[in-house]
Amino acid sequence: ERANKVVQFLQNNTDGFMTGDAVHMWPFGINGAHEDSGDEFLYTGHALVTQALGEDGLANPSRGFTTPAYTFEHTPSQKYYLKVEGSKVGLSTSFLAENESGQLVNKKASGASVLSDDRAAWYVEFDPATALYQLRNAATGKYFTYQNNSIGLSATGMESLQLLGARYNTKVGTDEKNFMAKAYWITVPQKSYSSPTLAASSPESISTVPFDFTDAATAQRWLIFTQDQVKSFDSLMVAPAAVKNMYIASGDNKTTITWDPAFGTLYEVLRSESENGTYTSLVKELSSGRYEDLTASNGKQYYYKMVAYNELGSGPASVSLAGKPVKGQHLHLAFDETSGTIAHDDWGGYHAQLKNGAAWTAGMTAPSDVAILSEMATTATAAATDGAVALSQATSSYLELPSGVISTLSDFTLATWVKIPQGIGDNSRIFDFGTGTGTYMALSPKVGQNLYYEIRRPGVNYRVTIPYTLPTDQWIHVAISQKDTTFKFFMNGQLITTDNKATVKPLDLGVTTQNYLGRSMWDSDPYADLTFGDFRIYNYAFSNENVATLANASALPVQLIYFEGKATNEGNLLTWKTAQELNNDHFVLERSLNTPANFKAIAQVKGNGTTRLPSNYQFLDPQAKGRLAYYRLVQVDTDGKTEPSRAIAVDNRTLRPLNAFPNPVSAQLTIELPDRDLSSVHLRVLNTIGQIVHEDKAYAPVNGNVQLQMGNLPVGVYRVVITHPTEKYGLTIIKK
Repeated sequence: ERANKVVQFLQNNTDGFMTGDAVHMWPFGINGAHEDSGDEFLYTGHALVTQALGEDGLANPSRGFTTPAYTFEHTPSQKYYLKVEGSKVGLSTSFLAENESGQLVNKKASGASVLSDDRAAWYVEFDPATALYQLRNAATGKYFTYQNNSIGLSATGMESLQLLGARYNTKVGTDEKNFMAKAYWITVPQKSYSSPTLAASSPESISTVPFDFTDAATAQRWLIFTQDQVKSFDSLMVAPAAVKNMYIASGDNKTTITWDPAFGTLYEVLRSESENGTYTSLVKELSSGRYEDLTASNGKQYYYKMVAYNELGSGPASVSLAGKPVKGQHLHLAFDETSGTIAHDDWGGYHAQLKNGAAWTAGMTAPSDVAILSEMATTATAAATDGAVALSQATSSYLELPSGVISTLSDFTLATWVKIPQGIGDNSRIFDFGTGTGTYMALSPKVGQNLYYEIRRPGVNYRVTIPYTLPTDQWIHVAISQKDTTFKFFMNGQLITTDNKATVKPLDLGVTTQNYLGRSMWDSDPYADLTFGDFRIYNYAFSNENVATLANASALPVQLIYFEGKATNEGNLLTWKTAQELNNDHFVLERSLNTPANFKAIAQVKGNGTTRLPSNYQFLDPQAKGRLAYYRLVQVDTDGKTEPSRAIAVDNRTLRPLNAFPNPVSAQLTIELPDRDLSSVHLRVLNTIGQIVHEDKAYAPVNGNVQLQMGNLPVGVYRVVITHPTEKYGLTIIKK
């Protein structure tokens, strides 16, 4: 509470508060808590406050108003073991020890070996008068000391050093098996932000470097283990397995690789310009689970593999994954996973987490039915639906993206397919990216009869109220863009609002740490039953025409995969399949008997409207039993435009069997006709979808036999139909 008062004074903001866990590296945590806030005055202000409180160097904790971050709870007679927090190869299995020459080293050793070697064990002693610590070797009694500008060991000197705790507890291990430990900087107490600090520069080597208070300075922080923790650590170190959940995202002039990092394991990334080509190493010693290849160029395909390794060995190379950078691509969530709690970003690798019961659901696929012009018409069904994520107001569900997702954006276009529920509360959010209530950018779908976009940082606020009511309970395409100071809002591809006073851009917010879809920075703002079908960000502002194109391109045009017919005892079964549909109102099925010359509508089958995934349809025509029928499919858009398909033939007449040899056949097929006096027949060969692949309307049999050359036809199954004014024959042939 007192620390909050200091922050409010330094920020001149009565709403200011500690953004960390209230106890960080410097006394009272003020500086450490705000190291990512961008408020430079806090650094100077902190120094003034600590000086005024008599905290030069370090003071007795009893004189402070909160527990200082340099307090290390310990037992004086207990042995401790120091291991660097950094995870570079060789450091995962190393411990701070005194070597045979009496020097302080970062010794490569297993946990079991250091427990049997007191040269790697240390006693920690505390001086309450100075709030400093002495570290003494359990085997030789030598103390840590600072001499000749470096931290080392001395048998006579008793140097008091400062232990500054990290801002967080370190999880050692994996999600399945781990323990928590605290890491500390070991520094020489000086009135400086760059005090000499012990660091592990490489395996077997230590150095003394200027103090670096950032979270990334893991080579300067030392985990202080008990004997039991060393045993736990030793059990966690295993030889690496295959890389887990490797994913490639293709952005603008870069590809981003993400994976699930394993404990005590480093990774190498290799790249090739062809899938089966030579893979060369791009980078080694990766541990964070994310790597950006900034040498990739737009429009060029790259292939990547990864290898996991540590001191115990190497895992197998991963399968190759391809990436192809494209100009403008920053973030894209397609929501097509259907299971799990991660929505993958296939442009930037900023994968979103589904929180509090956010659930996978069907995407933008319209309901389907059939208008019956025949009693035998059947219902059209979608083969599958594209994906979406549904949020629930009742469970306060939302999606969360990682830190820094908008930190590089200046001009931008943000677009989403979203379904807004009826009765949505005021000040709910489509998105809200920021760091607390003082720094954020957000789009609210409703406040009264309007909606609004707002972006703010300390001292600057831009808000535009848009006099528009979003449609509810239907898929809508919402987009915003900013170019320089011009902000635009679009609905379903149409420009609704333009404002030229947008003075704040996403990059002005710094590295935002709270990035939400469906949740507000403000706890009092409501959640909502939103459904997201697609969410994307481009790193430039679209023109009005391009936004309209994007809105229409998100649902793709109707593409017919096939249209087929089959003769059955009940009639002719017509089936067809579309790859995707845009504004598809219905299909009209047309038929012509005997000749393909006089088509008439026999059924109307409702389409699936707008969908990005395949749909299957079927119709049974019982009126064609025993007859030769031709069919044509006419697709009708919601605006009345039509597009006919090619015609297909289905012969449902009763066929008399024939004898033929050889069958299967590779070249010439001989067919014996029952009536050996026929002088002329109509000969047709049809493939499995009813297409005529060979036809002779006046074939003259020789001695009642038909000689048919099959050598030029592809391997497969064919139907041979031979007709005469009084007879009709048929047989099935296998071409080998």
